[in-house]
Amino acid sequence: MDRESDEKAPRRGDQAGFSPPFTALRAVEAASRHRSFTSAARELSVTHSAVSQAIRRLEADLGTPLFARRGGAMEPSDAALRLARSYAEAAEALEAVIRDVAGGEPTGQLRLDARGAELARWLADRRARLADAFPDLRIEFGTAPGQPDAEFLVTDRPQPGDHVIGRLDLLPVCSPALALATCFKSAGDILDGARLEAGAGAWAAWSQHHGLSPAGPPPRVLAGDYDPVAAAVHGEGVALCDQFAAETPVLAGDLIALPFAAPVGGGAVLRLRPSLASSEAAERLVMGLRLEMARGSALIRAASRALAERMGRGLAAPG
Repeated sequence: MDRESDEKAPRRGDQAGFSPPFTALRAVEAASRHRSFTSAARELSVTHSAVSQAIRRLEADLGTPLFARRGGAMEPSDAALRLARSYAEAAEALEAVIRDVAGGEPTGQLRLDARGAELARWLADRRARLADAFPDLRIEFGTAPGQPDAEFLVTDRPQPGDHVIGRLDLLPVCSPALALATCFKSAGDILDGARLEAGAGAWAAWSQHHGLSPAGPPPRVLAGDYDPVAAAVHGEGVALCDQFAAETPVLAGDLIALPFAAPVGGGAVLRLRPSLASSEAAERLVMGLRLEMARGSALIRAASRALAERMGRGLAAPG
């Protein structure tokens, strides 16, 4: 085949009936959770090269990138996250059918508690999807008496045995009206305007990460029920918050996440009762929460990018 005809050949992803190999999708799902081809290979008991080649072939077949290296991590694209979630759902459905055919019993019930109102709201928004993903596992969200089977919390000091669900960043967020009036071209531009925080230290840590000396007026410290995110929605300044606080207002179009995040030095973890630490139910729940957290992060970036493009004011594009 000559070069010209080869260039005109359609990608396999363009062909009717194309179905990617199940093993490649499994590699995408594992790499999306771990943000690492090496860790994915370890989990799947294959070589790093096998994972890398499977994903590269799938990228070529689909004609779209699935991962990009950022620092020391392999960050999944929105397409990779969609494939990972679809694979996880298909694998769960297949396992459920196999258990049914084999006469197996449902795994049972698991009580999951969240520390803090923001985490509780985040989990509540995913109740239906988690129920669909784990049809044989009854997950209860609540505050019934007694010890929970698992706790979902944010901490900068994970305990031995904690399952890390995802890292958290400090996200600067503001109302679309403020972003339209103030063109934030760099992290330094944010320091020139009104900033909001619930307690001392967040903006100092954020500034240090970006190599900036705090300048401009000091942050306005808010207390009580009127938190910085609510104030930011009303256009009173730029607030710093994590993914769990930002997701709902950003997806609703009430806030835009500016592309100048900074790591908080901690993350979200799942802390399990010792008797469940190595159970199948726990492993599946960890996988599901990791995918949900990655999905939420991708949605925040996509919503903020789309809003910035609609505003058309040359804001720095969200990463």
